[in-house]
Amino acid sequence: MKIYLSQLCVALGIIFFLLFSQKSSCGEIPEELIHKTVYGPVVDGINLKVPTELGNQQLAASGLVDITAAPFFADPTGAKDSTESIQAAIKFARDHQMVCFFPSGTYMISDTIECIQNYYKRSNSKIYNARNFPCLLIGSRQGKRPVIYLKPKSRGFENASRPKYVVHYWARSMKNHNEPAPPVSMNQMFINIDITIGKNNPGAIAIRHRGAQGSGIQESVIRVGDGLTGIEGGCGSGGSHADITVIGGNIGLDLRETQPAPTISGLTLTGQRETAILYQGRQTLSAVGVVIDFAGKGMPIVSKSASWSPVHGQVCLIDSRISLNQRGPAISSESSLYLKNVYIKNASKIIAGVREPLLDVKPGGWVHLKEYTNVAQPRK
Repeated sequence: MKIYLSQLCVALGIIFFLLFSQKSSCGEIPEELIHKTVYGPVVDGINLKVPTELGNQQLAASGLVDITAAPFFADPTGAKDSTESIQAAIKFARDHQMVCFFPSGTYMISDTIECIQNYYKRSNSKIYNARNFPCLLIGSRQGKRPVIYLKPKSRGFENASRPKYVVHYWARSMKNHNEPAPPVSMNQMFINIDITIGKNNPGAIAIRHRGAQGSGIQESVIRVGDGLTGIEGGCGSGGSHADITVIGGNIGLDLRETQPAPTISGLTLTGQRETAILYQGRQTLSAVGVVIDFAGKGMPIVSKSASWSPVHGQVCLIDSRISLNQRGPAISSESSLYLKNVYIKNASKIIAGVREPLLDVKPGGWVHLKEYTNVAQPRK
């Protein structure tokens, strides 16, 4: 009997602990950050009601929020600052499970555009990440691709030692709603929209997007100019970046922070001053169809390992091309590297620090690496 009573006490204690923990966790989250339960047409699905306050009802019926129509009125001519209008449209589209739609045009901004994924209260009353309430930004395919243009010398973007994002994707953590949780940043997309950084913004990073399944950047030309970085953060765990051109900047693609096994495909990186791709993410970066035209002082690809983990920094590069303006190593790698069908121009060797020069390649000449592997032992 004593055994049964003790077991019952333990069970009741666990139940009360779980109930208290759930209540305490929910109580710490501001109510305005929790999306209400969707009951139809499918429970915990997508609410198909069309908001009547949207000025462009034709697009709204298709699930699109026109940022140039009422009640937002973003200016597609680039004459007026559209920061607040775009931010309001993104929040509205997210909260109504719709797509934030950019008609063709140039949209001048002067501050960070935040794309934040909040929380969702499921039909069982538990609070989870809001994977069905993502920030989806999509540009029109009629006419020229829309452009988000950071105004020259915008406040907060002037210091390279204190970088600031032009567009920032992130999801709120269950532990602290002010902190990001990349593993639950799901289905967040940036598609068919260009970003141009105006002059005198040396601390500007065009877009930060470290996400998981269903997330990524696609079909975008990012003109960094004298800004700092094109893209920061990699999408893995089912997410990816694809069909992107990055022009200028110190770093084209800063992937020191990624979700596991990030993927990039169809990327062109040109005019970077330090490096085109910087990688230190967890598990292998799979890169396919990458073109790098490099004229900087560093190396086109820099891959770093991590002392705290043996599975950081590996790179797999396939069907790609690297062209160096100045003769030198093509890659700096502290982790294992695999290349297949990769063309390299004007390289003195494949990997810096490795005793393996390219075979009799004249300066300015091309070498075709049908298959190449360099195995690096992980740090102890």
